[in-house]
Amino acid sequence: DTFQLNRFYSAEFFKLTREKLKQKGVLSFSVNAYENYISEIIKKKLSSIYNTLNQYYKNIIIIPGEAAFFICSERALNYDIPALLEKRSIDTQYIQYYYYGNVTDDRINQITHSIDSKEYVNTDFEPRLLNIAYKEWFSKHDSSPGIFLLAAGLISLVYLIFMKKEEFILFSSGVAAMSAEMLVIYSFQIIYGYVYLKVGVIVTAFLFGLLPGSIAGNIFAQKKRSELILSEFFILSLLVCLFVWVNFFRTELHQGWFLLYSVLFSFFCGFQFPVATGIIGEKMSPVAGCIAADIAGAALGTLLAGAFLVPLAGIHATIIIVICLKIVSSMTLLFSKKT
Repeated sequence: DTFQLNRFYSAEFFKLTREKLKQKGVLSFSVNAYENYISEIIKKKLSSIYNTLNQYYKNIIIIPGEAAFFICSERALNYDIPALLEKRSIDTQYIQYYYYGNVTDDRINQITHSIDSKEYVNTDFEPRLLNIAYKEWFSKHDSSPGIFLLAAGLISLVYLIFMKKEEFILFSSGVAAMSAEMLVIYSFQIIYGYVYLKVGVIVTAFLFGLLPGSIAGNIFAQKKRSELILSEFFILSLLVCLFVWVNFFRTELHQGWFLLYSVLFSFFCGFQFPVATGIIGEKMSPVAGCIAADIAGAALGTLLAGAFLVPLAGIHATIIIVICLKIVSSMTLLFSKKT
């Protein structure tokens, strides 16, 4: 149910285990599953893990119990584990006396036939198991994120209708900045396996870039729409770079690259604020509206990316959604009439 745990059930991890194991080596692990009834959520969880393993292991068996035990290898596998232990004169307390009562043919057939070959494979950047864990959590508590998302969408729509186009730029940049921050944190977690020691540094890097960006916007900018459009181009370019890396490379980058990306992204977001207020003009009292738009966008970006989009849709889809939002804001600015 977290990116840290998801790494141990992903295609990337199973590929690594296959490369490290000997030809007849065995991989075994368990996941919380069921007692006697297999729900649709459990079916999806087991199917996703099975299909992910099936890419790298020739033989896979699932032993039912209080937990589902996956055993994978290139060699032939046998469900009759007590007989194999007896053959090697290995004495056990649980398996020898309770195994046959729990692992019956009916339960083996039940769990085997529950596997859906069309279920999505679980990967680091497309965490299908995280998606399933979220649905399982909502199912247990008889709730759904739909009401919250609908309410947030309606409030945002009403707010956008009365927003100036320059404020919309800041709103979309707020969404993009916080979404990018969450994506950088998640990507760091995926690549390195830990993030808590560095999350403060990443957040600081995003905040650090805002200051020189705002100073540059105040000193060097001439408060023209072309400057906003140029900053939009750089923000879009950084989002595209992240999308390309996530889709085609996924290599282990030096930690400094994550920090540099954070500083650059927030620099151009910070650059936009004084430019937007200058374009609106002092007579229109721009500061309050611009601050509100920026904060509202940042709040929405944090909630959507951190709590919903990444867990439910994956990192790829989240980046695409943010890119589309910035394209819309850029087109709005590019083709709107000058004020």
